[in-house]
Amino acid sequence: MLTRRDWEFLFDQLHSTHAVLDYLLRTVGDRCELDGEVQRYHEFALADQQAEPDPPAQGTWMPTRCRG
Repeated sequence: MLTRRDWEFLFDQLHSTHAVLDYLLRTVGDRCELDGEVQRYHEFALADQQAEPDPPAQGTWMPTRCRG
């Protein structure tokens, strides 16, 4: 369940309905108190900031330099 206050906070942070829905799908199974989305969002953001990036997928084209 999501309150309007939480929805508006998430939309202000993520700037689109699609991004909010992606975020909510990511949080499935992670319980959160009603009106607790602000705290959970910041916990997820901190975890993302501290996470190691995934390596590029095999066969993914990566440019070796920029051409100007």
